[in-house]
Amino acid sequence: MSTATIELIEPTTADVKLARGQQERLMRAAANAEQPVSISVHSVGKFDLPGSVFRALAAILHEIAEGRAVAVQTVEEVEISTTHAAALLGMSRPTLINVLDAGELPFRWIGSHRRLGRSAVLAYKARLARGEAGPVRLRRSDRLRALEEMAEATDALGMGY
Repeated sequence: MSTATIELIEPTTADVKLARGQQERLMRAAANAEQPVSISVHSVGKFDLPGSVFRALAAILHEIAEGRAVAVQTVEEVEISTTHAAALLGMSRPTLINVLDAGELPFRWIGSHRRLGRSAVLAYKARLARGEAGPVRLRRSDRLRALEEMAEATDALGMGY
């Protein structure tokens, strides 16, 4: 994978304090930043940023408020293994395979191995964080309903057990 670090931000105590003070306001603004956002900087005046860039700045501020260093990098599109994808997503490889088999994340076969686009994995990770996606699991009530339907079908066919 080819990446180039553009900037490494290691927050000072003063940076963390300032970030904590502004984090809530910026996160509220970022949550609604679908269109370009106008910001003002004392030394250069007012300018517009894409909403996606503004949301990235809010995410950076959040990490700094937590006292964590942040690296901003460029990333080329590459294919990654299921092991690497599972690590990026913070889930086990078998859980990731269930997600792939359910069609929630695109992949392609290279021989007997599955390969995923890194950008698709990162997009899925963002959907997970927003609660818009998740490993496929039937709720207990859904499993019980399915078992009841099977029992009714067995009785209707006179198959009993």
